[in-house]
Amino acid sequence: MSGPDLRHFVQVWATYTGNGYAIIERNGAGKPIALYPLLPENVIDAKYEDFRGHKILVYQVTIEKQKLRFLGEDLIHIKGLSKDGIFGISPIAYFVETLRLAKASEQAGGEYWEREGVPNGVLEIPGVVSGEDKEKILNDFKLSNFVVCTDAGLSSYVNREFNDITDKDAPNKRFFITTQSLKKLQEHLIDWSLDPKGWSIPNCPKVYDISDATDHEIIYYKERWINENGLSQRLIVTFSPKYRDYQRTIRANQINRAQKAIDKNKVDMPPQTSHKRLIERVYCTTKGEVAKNTSHSINKKLVEEESKYDGFYGVCTNMKEPVSRIIEINRQRWEIEESFMIMKSEFKARPVYLSRDDRIKAHFMTCFLTLLLYRVLEKKLDNKFTHRQIIDTLRDMNFNKVRGEGYIPMYTRTDLTDALHEKFGFRTDYQILKLEKLKNITTNSN
Repeated sequence: MSGPDLRHFVQVWATYTGNGYAIIERNGAGKPIALYPLLPENVIDAKYEDFRGHKILVYQVTIEKQKLRFLGEDLIHIKGLSKDGIFGISPIAYFVETLRLAKASEQAGGEYWEREGVPNGVLEIPGVVSGEDKEKILNDFKLSNFVVCTDAGLSSYVNREFNDITDKDAPNKRFFITTQSLKKLQEHLIDWSLDPKGWSIPNCPKVYDISDATDHEIIYYKERWINENGLSQRLIVTFSPKYRDYQRTIRANQINRAQKAIDKNKVDMPPQTSHKRLIERVYCTTKGEVAKNTSHSINKKLVEEESKYDGFYGVCTNMKEPVSRIIEINRQRWEIEESFMIMKSEFKARPVYLSRDDRIKAHFMTCFLTLLLYRVLEKKLDNKFTHRQIIDTLRDMNFNKVRGEGYIPMYTRTDLTDALHEKFGFRTDYQILKLEKLKNITTNSN
């Protein structure tokens, strides 16, 4: 095996399983003379052992049905994220589990914020939920009707079929409401979904054309029954001018960031959700010849394609509830997405530079409590200000300490600072905030 092939082998296994190995062969003088690949499945265990007063890492390995021991210095071990510092965990499995958690959190967030941030409880199950686990959960809750709400990550046909028990004689009925990507529908269903004609408003007999819809308080819908491999389900598509404008704002910011990346020549290949996905790369001339330099520009076709779906949102369900009830369950989803965006961008929820479980949990709990406090503050301000205005104002409310006197405000008074002072019953924008006054504020805040 050549050097490049060996590096590729070790890196692929490290990426796939979290661990890539190679055995080091040494000569009589102890110098490395060759490397041999080692499959991760052949590494049985590894632990630190005492050796002449020192702790050394020893690997137990099986090669051709023989159990061998290798010192840590005789193995190349490339590992990913690790919980114990010895073995890595599969980044693919870890990423899948993270997505599952994020999708479940988004769905749970809908009811969470409707209850003004007061959760009913947390169900924690170690590992992957099996079919037996699902049945045990259903039996433990002892519910006659069980409605499962999921995002696209958990909306597979298998999950829908599992929760499709609607027979009137069934002792425990199960229903589902799941996100449906409009882009993944059959072509005739996509055309039907995006057609501006034939839309309705809950509890209103009139039919609407949404071509010029602008009212942020109205949610339009259309519905039909579809069949997927024998599973009958109800497709409900909603359109919200408010959600449309929100998505347009997000994309406009991404286009600006993509243009800046082009201007600074920072155009490495991006993940699908990155703003750099909007960058188009041209590797050849108009004559089909290989270009000397790669040119970059905003991919207008991609922007146009994505824009077609702005404001639209699809769900599938086997429930026969009034469409207004189904819409209500999902109407706050874009606001939930904003909450996750704020946690990640403003409160630095990720990336996470931690490895211990307790510290990871503490990190996310801190971010979550910060988000909770922000949402409470936003509500107290009657939702009159954007998250950017609130966060930037709080960060800019600095003071200059004058020894023996107090604090001089260094920020500019605005409508937002006035609203903050009015809601909380004290002011900090005097010429000098006396130490005694500050102590009183602190005492009353406890």
